[in-house]
Amino acid sequence: MRFAPGTHLLLAVILAACVIIPRSILITRAHSDTLDEEYHLIRGLQFFDRATYGSSRLNDPPLGEALSALPLLIAQVKPDPVTNSVLYNQRHSPDDLLLWVAIWKGLLFLPTIPIVFIWTRACFNTKAAWLATLLLIFDPNFAAHIPLASIDALGAETILIACYFAWLYLRHPSKKRLVYALIATAVALLTKHTAIILPVVIFTYAITIVIHRRLTRSGDGGVKGRIVPVAKFFRHSLLTLLAFPLIFWSLTAFNISKPKLSDEVAPTQKELLSHPLPAGTYIASFANGLAHSRRGHAGYLFGETRMTGWWYYFPVVAAYKIPIPTLLLLAITLLSLFAIRPRFIELSFAIPALAWIVFLMLAKIDIGIRHFLPAYLFLIMLASRVMLTAPRIRAISWSLCILSALHALMYHPDYLSYFNFPRNKPFYAINDSNIDWGQSLKQIRRYLDTHPHPNRSIYLRYFGRPGAPNIPHYLGNRVIVLTDENNPPRTGILIISPFHEAGIWDPSNRYRFLKPAAPLATIGHSMLVYDLAQLRPTRKR
Repeated sequence: MRFAPGTHLLLAVILAACVIIPRSILITRAHSDTLDEEYHLIRGLQFFDRATYGSSRLNDPPLGEALSALPLLIAQVKPDPVTNSVLYNQRHSPDDLLLWVAIWKGLLFLPTIPIVFIWTRACFNTKAAWLATLLLIFDPNFAAHIPLASIDALGAETILIACYFAWLYLRHPSKKRLVYALIATAVALLTKHTAIILPVVIFTYAITIVIHRRLTRSGDGGVKGRIVPVAKFFRHSLLTLLAFPLIFWSLTAFNISKPKLSDEVAPTQKELLSHPLPAGTYIASFANGLAHSRRGHAGYLFGETRMTGWWYYFPVVAAYKIPIPTLLLLAITLLSLFAIRPRFIELSFAIPALAWIVFLMLAKIDIGIRHFLPAYLFLIMLASRVMLTAPRIRAISWSLCILSALHALMYHPDYLSYFNFPRNKPFYAINDSNIDWGQSLKQIRRYLDTHPHPNRSIYLRYFGRPGAPNIPHYLGNRVIVLTDENNPPRTGILIISPFHEAGIWDPSNRYRFLKPAAPLATIGHSMLVYDLAQLRPTRKR
């Protein structure tokens, strides 16, 4: 049975809603808050009312965090006077607040689906649009990050939408499309700093289209193209110069403030930014983010910790975190370039994919596959070109798509800890938010309920902020919390994050004695349980 193009699109959106929203609910019910969620929520609430929520230093643009925090604003959440928490000691439970955020973030992500479907269908065909949509809906890395209050999935979405409207305008210029492109670009830049190269991508789009039109005098598919007349070009350029700053400023709620800068910002920059400025919150976040990028961030790869990262970090992490069938599909995509001549419109996917791959490989902050999501999204769309190949290859591609979805489902609801192949302690290769982001407190509580250890001390070495209220909320006094100041215990039951077993922030690597040991259990595909009494004979004194 054949459907009209609009029906295909409607079915894709309905399917996405039926998967993403319930899945986000189930993930949130199973997990506690991750390390960075309250951090983003507090800063998001500051966007609406600094007098109530304070004015913490921003490292991320204000709009993405503000959008994430809207459910808490509607719930009239106020910071707890003792802990300053906006999740704990509230009128509503943290489970309810995080559930509302997860549902809202799932709804916010849904516009990605029609953009992916429409754009991919215009580039290839309807079957390709379905393949890209299904790969995206069921991908474990997007599944893991969509419901969180952090802004990684939302950042990838806004980059995609900005690129789409920019390409649409440049291919068929009009004032209406220009305004859409300007709004989408401003939203992306104000959501996550990963979008900072977006103007470069759009400029590359423009140069590519101009060269193509001069060489061919017509666009692909028989649609006539022409160079924009000089007068029209200058009118649109003037509109951009006038409208974009106003649009950008309006999306900061016409903020005028003195940028709150970190100590890492250079003194000359501090002097230049020492007065109230339009969009001061964004300027501060950009200056702080730039300083953070220059300094780097402690990252981990194959047992080594660096502040400045590795150029090959994301290719390695992708080899662990992207489903193997999807990787095979990407390999088939490369091979298909020899069988099916690339179309000009495919550059609309290839240019941003390559731009963000290069940008992220050169960056100094290597702490998780989540930063790679913008590039990964365009790679998924490019992979759908396999639907142009022979029927046998198309059948193989559909099979790979199904296998990816099934393998991801095996990790439900622990998509954050997804690995594409069973390995012995893979966290000694990659770590950080690739496996544990502090999300397992509810699962630890369930483990303790079902696996009591009478008359045994239970120690917890958790990946979280010291003094955070989430451990006492979920676990009470059932565990002895270990911190950086504590040496490893010698007896009892130890529940430890793979982050700390690998010793990422511990120069002496005090838990290295656990490396050859097999855990008693693994909680939530991440937290490791050891019976220390069984390890004592092999430990170095």
